[in-house]
Amino acid sequence: MLGRERTKDVARSRLSSVLREDRTTVTARDLALMQLDVLAALSGYLEMERDEANTTVARDRLTGKTLLEFSVPVRSVKRRR
Repeated sequence: MLGRERTKDVARSRLSSVLREDRTTVTARDLALMQLDVLAALSGYLEMERDEANTTVARDRLTGKTLLEFSVPVRSVKRRR
């Protein structure tokens, strides 16, 4: 029964992602390109774990606004001279 619950959760998560993408008209390709652009912009200021970066699109239930959420682990801040 535990395996079925995990499968159900994975399916629910995938469906949720597809529906979010459909509502916001931001494709997976567009998200990937945005992520590359953000990483390129931040790379002048931060040492990052680029391979662990994650970009998601969500809808704020209270305001109905679309939110772009970007997270990336930061190793350190580059010192500017």
